[in-house]
Amino acid sequence: MKNTQLLLIIIVGTATLLGALGYQTFSTSQKAAQHPSLGNKLGGDFSLQSADGTVTLKQYQGKVVVLYFGYTACPDVCPTTLGIMGQAFKQLSAKEQAQTQGLLITLDPERDTVERLAKYTPYFHPNILGLGGNLADITRIARQYGVMFFRAKTEDDGNYLVDHSSRTYVIGKSGQVA
Repeated sequence: MKNTQLLLIIIVGTATLLGALGYQTFSTSQKAAQHPSLGNKLGGDFSLQSADGTVTLKQYQGKVVVLYFGYTACPDVCPTTLGIMGQAFKQLSAKEQAQTQGLLITLDPERDTVERLAKYTPYFHPNILGLGGNLADITRIARQYGVMFFRAKTEDDGNYLVDHSSRTYVIGKSGQVA
């Protein structure tokens, strides 16, 4: 899968660029399997909901998974990252695309229903699937991957942002963070 290497280069390059712009990033080229606050292990299986039912990471074993935590109302880094992910997927052959899966785990389950995620993610690429669940499950999975997030102050109109780290994870065919 020569083009999968291109995908990894684009994703790592994006993480580097976003880091240079001041976003907290975690490049997959920096021993992603280790994180100081999590000990030696980063990642692992999870179970969340899509518009079509329950999804686990384990069901994608044998595929390369590109995982991102974000939300649909994000004004900048989330759509930029998903756009780059979608462009990278478009560079792959049909056979390589069949061996690759993008996942967006929402950090805003209050607004991001699975139906909303199902309408949002295909805009970037059909291989990107939106996942949601309850806040407790999402918080546990975010910690599992070293992702920090919190709901920022709510404005008078009820609108709010979710401040979050921006990390893109490449998970190998065996289910381990690369």
